[in-house]
Amino acid sequence: MEAKSRQTNIKMTARKLRRVINEVRGKAVNEALDMLRFMPYFAARVVEKNVKGSKVGDSFTMNSSKTFTIDRFSGGYDRLYDKYYIVESSKIVKGPIYVTSVTPAKDVVVEKPVSSPKGLVDELKESSFTAAEDLRSNWTALNIDFTQLVQAGPGSNSEAISFNGNTYYINKDYVNSLDSRLKKYEEMGINVVAVVISFVSQEPYNNYPRELKYIDNARWTNGFNTSNNVGRDNFIVAMEYLADRYSSGGNGLICNYVIGNEVDYAYDWNEIIPNDGSTETRAAFDTYMEEYARALRLANLAVKKYSDDISVSISLSKEWAKAVGSSKSSSSKLYDSYAPKTMLDWLNYYSKKGGDYDWTLCPHNYPIASGNTAASETGITGSVQISGDVDSTKRITQNNLEVLQMYLDRIS
Repeated sequence: MEAKSRQTNIKMTARKLRRVINEVRGKAVNEALDMLRFMPYFAARVVEKNVKGSKVGDSFTMNSSKTFTIDRFSGGYDRLYDKYYIVESSKIVKGPIYVTSVTPAKDVVVEKPVSSPKGLVDELKESSFTAAEDLRSNWTALNIDFTQLVQAGPGSNSEAISFNGNTYYINKDYVNSLDSRLKKYEEMGINVVAVVISFVSQEPYNNYPRELKYIDNARWTNGFNTSNNVGRDNFIVAMEYLADRYSSGGNGLICNYVIGNEVDYAYDWNEIIPNDGSTETRAAFDTYMEEYARALRLANLAVKKYSDDISVSISLSKEWAKAVGSSKSSSSKLYDSYAPKTMLDWLNYYSKKGGDYDWTLCPHNYPIASGNTAASETGITGSVQISGDVDSTKRITQNNLEVLQMYLDRIS
């Protein structure tokens, strides 16, 4: 069966639409849909809705209730990460809908009960363990650099992993270095939060898949490009590998994975389009959020596959109701950012529409000034930076942290 597109009225240039249609022309339905659902273009969403797809469920009468059962595995292919739709006469009535729960492979407790929320950041030094012990710290945060973990092909010490008919590679030397730290924290009874990140500085020394990056000239870190098959599956494999390895004990334990760092600062930490002055200076907000939200959801499914005691988080800076760059020159990539409150509003709304899940928030609510930060931030000795208004405060720092709880109570 060949995938065909139905005629429709689309408010976009014909060139952009043809670009997407030409990519899937002549492809089998399943292959075409697989390509379309991960293309980072609005045109792909339109074409996807008009492609005649094969039916994996059953039929039912509209305005009625029915439960469908679909085999998770098909010829070795795992449908856990697929999208699902309800269709009437080739028209999408509902969707995309994602898997929201999965029976985990392990019945384990990964987040250990502790006496205090006090924690320290792991600095990859022996002194981190000493400081944690001296302060009786119960938590730590540790970076996991995908640039060093994920390999485009076999290396001198790689572990080959099969996933949905293809082979992917993990750097065992880097895994061994993670083991040495995580085992120690496990022995100390300290819970670990892992920041999943990809440092540009490590690219010259590692065989990192190009498909997992959006651009070649990112500033500090790369975003995780899951808009293509290779990038998506490399990301899934790496997340599954970590969740499996660090959930049983013995190698260490990780109870939470933060996907990226301060992703509202797109240029610094999560840029998804070329930003060299020759193209638009930032991605459209919806596009940016769709790209990040996909990675966050895929990460959640990957970790829940092994334990329901593991969570995923979005990382945001102390900015809040206004993007850093919204009052600056739109041509400057230094101010390529988005308002965290708007990002959370979007993520809360669309994650529920597609199938709600328990993503969490990892805020970086640092103070703005040294010295008397409260006086500076409230305008007594400096410019006004914070307030108690959840809808208008420019920033949320340690001096008005209750505003964040007000917001969370409101959207729950």
